[in-house]
Amino acid sequence: MEQKALQHVLASAAQMRRDEVEPNTEDVVSVSETVSVAVSIYETVRNTLEYDEEHLLRRNATRRILKRRLGESDSKQLATKLIRELIWSKYLPNHKTPNDTVQLVADVFDKYKILFAGLDGNNKEDHAQYDWLLDVFSTEIEYLISPPCIDEALASYAYQVLRTRTKWQSKMVA
Repeated sequence: MEQKALQHVLASAAQMRRDEVEPNTEDVVSVSETVSVAVSIYETVRNTLEYDEEHLLRRNATRRILKRRLGESDSKQLATKLIRELIWSKYLPNHKTPNDTVQLVADVFDKYKILFAGLDGNNKEDHAQYDWLLDVFSTEIEYLISPPCIDEALASYAYQVLRTRTKWQSKMVA
């Protein structure tokens, strides 16, 4: 069992490496390098002042962009703007993000638009629900844009190893 889990970790890592190295032949999103430098500097300063775990930086940037742009009604346009801003900020590689990603993100927007419409926003409870929903929304987009395959495979491997090597004892008396 451990051997299978380890092979899964290695296969996931190899696949991610192939995806990074192989040139993308699809239609890709491209942005201005000049704008990218300015936005990248802004994000670096912001991340320095607002320190957080490295794996949360892109998700937090996505959350900020969504919070700022959530009132826009056209999902496809909102998805395009989000992807462009993430590329400008250098959270996504320029000339490598497929245009198909825009439609996938737009579909997620359509799903959450209904949930956000149900919130009134006039009381504390709705504000807390709005923040929670925004967190879930940005996390789903993060997983869509860049799924943590290696991390999940490694966690699965650790679970398989611990499960077989740990003796579980119950202290419950019948």
